[in-house]
Amino acid sequence: MFDRRAPGPPAAGRGSAPLTTGRVPLPPPWFLENLRDVPAEEQQRALENDPRFQELSPERQEFLRESLRRFQELPPERREEMLGRARRFQQMPPERQRELLDRQRRFRGLPPGEREQIEQRFDAFRRLTPEQRERAREIYSRRWQSLPPERRRAVLNEFRRLRPLPPEERARRLARPDITERFNPEERELLRELSTL
Repeated sequence: MFDRRAPGPPAAGRGSAPLTTGRVPLPPPWFLENLRDVPAEEQQRALENDPRFQELSPERQEFLRESLRRFQELPPERREEMLGRARRFQQMPPERQRELLDRQRRFRGLPPGEREQIEQRFDAFRRLTPEQRERAREIYSRRWQSLPPERRRAVLNEFRRLRPLPPEERARRLARPDITERFNPEERELLRELSTL
């Protein structure tokens, strides 16, 4: 979900911190919206003539040129999805925007292995149907958030063992004595719910 490389120094002013989606950095919304209707072959020139672009540092300008190039390589439906995310981000209250940007900065500060695990989880979430995603959100808000961190890790580790099993084997595993000793009834129910996604 996030770009693996350093995003370059943020520019001063509005839209300064890049969002990312997939592994493509998402440039500031003003950047994408201004170039949206410009033919691809003219976008670089239009960018060079943008007054806000000219005020940026050379490093930031290079970052935006590269992100535009990568954005243009995406399929049209992916570009539209990214533009939709940029618009939704701009409509959020400033405190929510700051919260999301802070999460992204913390993510980029994680060790590569941890970032990879998180990206795999987001990829798995994106592959769910809309109904499954809604159910996952409900499970998260109703059950997952209330678990202490060490219990979350235990449930997650067991979920990884359950996930590849056929439904009958999952049910048998959840009924085993070692599982009923390690997990309380609520945690076992959570595992049941998660494994049906």
